Amino acid sequence: MKRADWFVTLGIALFIFGLIFTAVDLQSTHRAKAAAETADIQRDINKSRKHIEELERDTAEINRKMSVKISNFRWRKDGFGNIMIADFTIKNDGDQPAKDFEIVCKHFAHSGTEIDSNTRTLYETVAPHGTRTFREVNMGFINSQTAQSGCHTEDFVTEAK
Repeated sequence: MKRADWFVTLGIALFIFGLIFTAVDLQSTHRAKAAAETADIQRDINKSRKHIEELERDTAEINRKMSVKISNFRWRKDGFGNIMIADFTIKNDGDQPAKDFEIVCKHFAHSGTEIDSNTRTLYETVAPHGTRTFREVNMGFINSQTAQSGCHTEDFVTEAK
């Protein structure tokens, strides 16, 4: 083999080796990128699953809280016009008994401005899908300028059957 042929053969061999090396290097680079992208996607999926679980828990809690409500409410001032006495009808649309109702009343002046609020816990039980009326509940002191009041159940405890 002539020296020139030998250099041509060597050049071709080096060129082919370079192509093979580049292809192998590209494959490993693509694999590394694909692995990183897969890890990122898996991380996003895990975050999404956690977020969905949080939303499901929040939705369950909202549904639980919405299952108990005050369906009838009347109030009056007593004790020189600064004590709130209220009658509540509490309705439990839930499937479990509910008890220990945290009731929040917000009070408004004639102008419509919220001027006061009271929170009391009513330590009573309402059966599933039941209704109960509580009369003459002392909600405590209120501002003497209170003209309107609205109450709702803020929280309660559910009992296992």
